[in-house]
Amino acid sequence: MFARERLYTFPYPPENPIEKRRDCHWTAHNFFNEEPDDSFTDLGKVAKVMEADYEPVIVSPKMGDMVVLMSPTGNIVHSCVYIAGDIVFNKKGAHFLEPWVLIKLQDAVDLYRVVFRPDFPLTVKFFRKKQAARG
Repeated sequence: MFARERLYTFPYPPENPIEKRRDCHWTAHNFFNEEPDDSFTDLGKVAKVMEADYEPVIVSPKMGDMVVLMSPTGNIVHSCVYIAGDIVFNKKGAHFLEPWVLIKLQDAVDLYRVVFRPDFPLTVKFFRKKQAARG
């Protein structure tokens, strides 16, 4: 429901300062939520949840797996959600002029290489929510 309501829409320019931070991480972590959780606007919480509730995908990714782009130092610079094939559900940044879209994973990677620099070594990793964390 979350993705269906937002796909190919632009967020209305928010007045609430928390809503102004609804970025890729907020989007990816709310993908299966009926009601969005604005605590995912806090990068500290995002990092803690990734560490505690997610595990690396060893085999083929499944719909709903978290896809992260990591810097050489291990920092998550972008999050999106795997859909199928080479398609991800994506939101680039928190700006209201950036819509929620389905995009090829390589295109998402290329967007972030431009943000940093074309030769910036981003690593793509897939994560799945642990069974116990699915609650």
